[in-house]
Order: sequence, then structure tokens, then C-alpha cells
Amino acid sequence: MITAVELSRALNALATTLGDQRPGDLDRGRAQRIVDGALAGERKLDVRVQAPGEGEVARSDDGVRVATITRQDGTWRVRRTDESRGEPG
Repeated sequence: MITAVELSRALNALATTLGDQRPGDLDRGRAQRIVDGALAGERKLDVRVQAPGEGEVARSDDGVRVATITRQDGTWRVRRTDESRGEPG
């Protein structure tokens, strides 16, 4: 189970790295390594890619989506979803 602090740290690391590096497409492997690294190498979150500029982050233990990843006009955004707070999306 991931804590709220761990989730915030992982999503911040992902958002900051995507913002700094500005990749053209979302690379699942790279994004997963960023998230895992923010969690001391533990796999508590799974990165999923739906399209080159679109993805999501889900909890590994139950598959609940906790964040969306989007690229609009060259800018990457990582946003927590209501599901991450235990509320319906």
C-alpha cells in the first residue's frame, strides 16, 4: 500500500522530470523508472500509456488509477485523480 506522502513524492518526481526533459512521447519504461526511483526502488505504482502523449498512474496493489499524465501544447501535466483520495472519479 502506498502512503499519501509517497504518492505525492512519486508524482512530483514524474511531473518535474517530464517538465525538465520534455520528451516528445511518454515512454512507459522511463516513466516507470522515475516513479520507482522516487519510491526507493519499490514497485507501488504502475505507469500505463494509452497514447504517445497520454497515460495514467495506478496503484500496483489494486489497480486504482491515482493520476493522469497528459501532454498539451508541448507541456506535460501529471494530475492526481479523485480515485487517489478514495473518492469516486
